[in-house]
Amino acid sequence: CSIVINGSFACINRLILLIPFATNNPITLSASRIDGTSGVTTIIASLAGLKASLNNLSYSASKFAVVGMTKSAALEYAKTGIRINAVCPGYTESALLNQLISSRPEMDAMLKSVIPMKRYGEALEIADAVVWLASDQTKFMTGQTITIDGGTSL
Repeated sequence: CSIVINGSFACINRLILLIPFATNNPITLSASRIDGTSGVTTIIASLAGLKASLNNLSYSASKFAVVGMTKSAALEYAKTGIRINAVCPGYTESALLNQLISSRPEMDAMLKSVIPMKRYGEALEIADAVVWLASDQTKFMTGQTITIDGGTSL
């Protein structure tokens, strides 16, 4: 729990410190882009930061904290031209998910049964959202959470 919260806090603070020293050369830091004296960062939170779940107290609490931190930091730094948003993925294909399903094969059908699109997300789908949030198409967006969960949160 504290690793998630402290890690996110440290990344946001490090980005803020880098902004004044940035040049026109893009600098990448934890899915962030810095152009001149403005900046964009996207925090990876989780659906668990938006919706409570059973038997997941510490993880949910840490992700709720990350979403709140994103909103607070966005409000604090908006006047400086720094935009901070979050992406909240649902169940996504990963080594961890594959390990869970390998150890408990019944989990595959159970997890997919709560996803209206009946499949897991792909890492590239999450990355596409991060790239979009860093683009000029979202230059008036800050403090927002984008949920990518196949409809699970509906």
